[in-house]
Amino acid sequence: MIRFTVSLIAFVGLITLGLVSYIRIELAFPGIMAFTRWIGEPDVKAAYENISHVHGLFATTLFLLSASFLAFTAGMRGAPLGNLWGNTALIIALIQLLLALWETGAMLWPASFPIYPLRLEHYAEIKDFSAGAMFLSEDYFRMTALTLTILASASNVCTSKPYKLGSALLAVITLMTFGLFNFFRLHTGADIGLSLFIVPEVILLAILAIVMIDPMRPDEPHLTVGIGLVLITGMAFDLVSTLADDMYLGRSYYFIANNHLAQHGLMLFAFFAAWFRWKLPQGPQWCLWVYSGALGSALLLTYLPMMTIGQRGGMRHMPDSTDEFPVLHLTSSIGSAVLVVVILLGLFAPRLFSSRR
Repeated sequence: MIRFTVSLIAFVGLITLGLVSYIRIELAFPGIMAFTRWIGEPDVKAAYENISHVHGLFATTLFLLSASFLAFTAGMRGAPLGNLWGNTALIIALIQLLLALWETGAMLWPASFPIYPLRLEHYAEIKDFSAGAMFLSEDYFRMTALTLTILASASNVCTSKPYKLGSALLAVITLMTFGLFNFFRLHTGADIGLSLFIVPEVILLAILAIVMIDPMRPDEPHLTVGIGLVLITGMAFDLVSTLADDMYLGRSYYFIANNHLAQHGLMLFAFFAAWFRWKLPQGPQWCLWVYSGALGSALLLTYLPMMTIGQRGGMRHMPDSTDEFPVLHLTSSIGSAVLVVVILLGLFAPRLFSSRR
């Protein structure tokens, strides 16, 4: 199952990378892309928003697949529930992939692929927050991926006997948090998932901090840095959201950049935690720490300029914002290029160190 999951990650990852590259080019040179004009007649802006939406569906699929990969590697090392979380994440990822492919077909050939009625834009207008509408929304898949990533991280810690009780308690708290998210979302419509998940993230970070000073157990640098980075940015977002109007914040570039940093950051750290554990189980710890630090720096260089644009009044889905914030867009573009290089280095690093041994 690990190889199958990695193959899916490569397939969905290439699609996501292509869509991200396309969106960044469209932001830099708005209106010149023939593809956008072709699918956007007569509304090019709507076409751009549809491309952004489809990109989000594939990115969430990649998030779920990374959680599955992390859980499977934990199961390979003897974690009791690793394979359970891995198979659960894989099944949900396949459902999300099917919806993403359907949305792509509906965007390109609307006459042949009618839009299913519970897509994200329609869901945002639903006031009763029915269970069916919520369960098929991108928001729900994203929070499910976050839940399964934390459960997979707990399984990784659970491979050492002294930590089994702590990881079991973390799993219970994570499932309870997911239950509370469902309750509040269904009964009040409140989207407080990121705020709720601060609790299991803090617990996981505390366990990982204990692991760092345990001489009998190898560190988990990617999980430590990844959870720490996401936790800090999540708290910063909560602080800003309490000082701003929710409707304004929801349209802000700050909102979308913060969500992307949390989602893509945790997804990448989860993937490389599993990748190095699978490909380089006896690798040098300094290599893992250096790489996780480089990955975190590249993510911050990519997304902090975007968040600054939002703080200065930039709104989401604004293809013409480059003229207003040229330096910040250039900095973010440089960060994304660095991020791609760091990802490629991480993919080939295990082979390099294996050949040296």
